[in-house]
Amino acid sequence: MSCANQLFEELIEPIKGQMIATVMRIVRDPHDAEDVMQGILTNIWRKLERIHKHPNPKAYIMRICINRSYDAMRRKSRLGKAVLVLDSTQMEQLPDPAVNNEVDTEREGAIHKALFSLPGRQGKALLLRVAEKKSYEAIAEILGCSATTARSHVSKARERLRTILEREQLIGGEA
Repeated sequence: MSCANQLFEELIEPIKGQMIATVMRIVRDPHDAEDVMQGILTNIWRKLERIHKHPNPKAYIMRICINRSYDAMRRKSRLGKAVLVLDSTQMEQLPDPAVNNEVDTEREGAIHKALFSLPGRQGKALLLRVAEKKSYEAIAEILGCSATTARSHVSKARERLRTILEREQLIGGEA
């Protein structure tokens, strides 16, 4: 075993259970927690020398766990906000997280899957517009197109997302 591997094991092994418990408490979804833990372990590996030299390596590692977990929750929240592209009557059909504290992970996962199924530029344009509140000019600059094309990408993405969510029966269609 290399010196770096041994150091990694010495730092992680004593607190691995605490790390997992902390991530699960924040993220609350086992699949997301696995992804977050993988990112944490990668981050720790990259910062191994700095962590080892830190006066309190355990605190440093736990701070990484907390920060990465909250980052993951913020990303998930931004993706969820992309559902706001729907009109108000369709939004009423989705569960209100402020009222219902139980997370409908299956429905939420289906919505995220629908978002990620959008064609590349359309999906990016929609997320930039809705989740990050970027102007069409800013979206155009990021995507390397005109503002008119960016507006078209957002419009097409909204329509396509609406169609997917209706097909998956996550929202009601027009009666």
